[in-house]
Amino acid sequence: YEKVNTVLITGGDAFIAQESYPYMQFLTDEYPALTVMTESNGIAFDERFRQLAARGLFKTHFSINASTADIFAASCWEGTGGETVYPRMLENIRAYVELLQQQDKLCFAPSLSMVINHDNHDDVMDFMKLALRLHSWYICFFFDYTENDMTSDYFGRPEQSRKVLRMLMEIERVLA
Repeated sequence: YEKVNTVLITGGDAFIAQESYPYMQFLTDEYPALTVMTESNGIAFDERFRQLAARGLFKTHFSINASTADIFAASCWEGTGGETVYPRMLENIRAYVELLQQQDKLCFAPSLSMVINHDNHDDVMDFMKLALRLHSWYICFFFDYTENDMTSDYFGRPEQSRKVLRMLMEIERVLA
């Protein structure tokens, strides 16, 4: 660990595996200069992980894909239960942001991402607004590769992707 600057903990959800907490605690305690990055949807980001992440100044990233529970359930959750999982995800992230704010560490706020597909393409602007309310470090957008022929020069649903791309380009110009 003395030879690296960053460790990315992923491979599913960083906060699910039993070994994750003791491993992250080891990194935080033994290598405090090391940047620990995590990738998650936030479902299992409970109080002990939030406290550890705030203490270790983790760079956390949450792929939440929607601005509401209904859109989340329709766009990226297979089966039932998406409507109940989303509020828990969002509450875990909000609680973490509040913790960082209380400790004057908001510059370590999490980043968020959204996989854009045919069920959530109209939600991009609201997702950005949510990310801003959560003081997101950055927002990352992906287009769902299962809906697109990624070996070609076009998107499989151009009527949706062009609209979103145009909006993102306009936002980028405003920000520039």
